[in-house]
Amino acid sequence: MDESSHRGPLSALGYGLYVATSTDGDRTRAGWAANWAMQCSFEPALLALAARAGTARARLIDAGGVFAVNIMEAGQQELVRRFYRPVEVTGNDLAGVPFRRGETGCPILDEALGFVECRVIETHTPGDHVLHVGEVVASGMHREGRPLTMSDVPVDYDG
Repeated sequence: MDESSHRGPLSALGYGLYVATSTDGDRTRAGWAANWAMQCSFEPALLALAARAGTARARLIDAGGVFAVNIMEAGQQELVRRFYRPVEVTGNDLAGVPFRRGETGCPILDEALGFVECRVIETHTPGDHVLHVGEVVASGMHREGRPLTMSDVPVDYDG
């Protein structure tokens, strides 16, 4: 079967649209739009995040061993659009969005609906993406609201 024939059904699965962040623990902190994130265990609380293999974002997660998923709110499409290409910290913001350093050192966006911070415990490369499985070390909600999903944004994921 032609791989492109899977695109329609796979796109119909429910995906959130997030801003993932990471740090190497030194000087580099970056963020990017991500949609392949999911909880994969209750005990312990684990989250999986996929990043295209060989990219700066995958290497940054590997180097620092941490990542955060900033849960964005429905209606924040324009804010997330700033992260369609990975961006690094300048001053006290990331792509013009103020943040605080989380427990792992990852940027936690002030304007996000909520966040989940993880320490990587396993890494798998089952295909063209690296799957980072992280144990949740901190999380929180900044306010109530409806999370942003891929169905809210007419964009094709390019990895």
